[in-house]
Amino acid sequence: MNNMVAPSPVEIVIVEIALQRFGIRAADVREVLHAVTLSAVPGAQTVVRGIVNLRGRVVPVLDIRVLLNLPEKALEPADHLIVAQVGEQLLAICVDRAVDLVRLTPDNIAPAEGIVRNWGIVNDVAKIPDGAVLLLEPSKMLAQAELAALGHSLRAHATIETYS
Repeated sequence: MNNMVAPSPVEIVIVEIALQRFGIRAADVREVLHAVTLSAVPGAQTVVRGIVNLRGRVVPVLDIRVLLNLPEKALEPADHLIVAQVGEQLLAICVDRAVDLVRLTPDNIAPAEGIVRNWGIVNDVAKIPDGAVLLLEPSKMLAQAELAALGHSLRAHATIETYS
């Protein structure tokens, strides 16, 4: 009798940014929201597009286009926010749209070494049925020190609308 256990599948949320597809591990994603009006954070880094109050929690919203060196784009109602958990902090990532959820075996995910340079927010590449996508790593989108400083700044920012 063979006691080998099949590897657990990995779910990937496929998103579109500037007509390019990327993936984010579903285990990192807490929810997908339609874009809302954001409150500005004075003095925040350019990657921080603003903040949103998500059921009582202040969540920074990142402009992933800045990190990927893609052209700027105004936030539109049809855009999506991918809410991800990074340690104790929630963060939202602006994408043009969430397009699919795919389930892959771990052997369909490979390191991105030699494929992608100078993108610290990408570690792996996922082979999906109709191509391949770079996997974005929410935990690497802001350094831990930046998250801590941002968390302090967010607690001081009291007047924002609630998204529920």
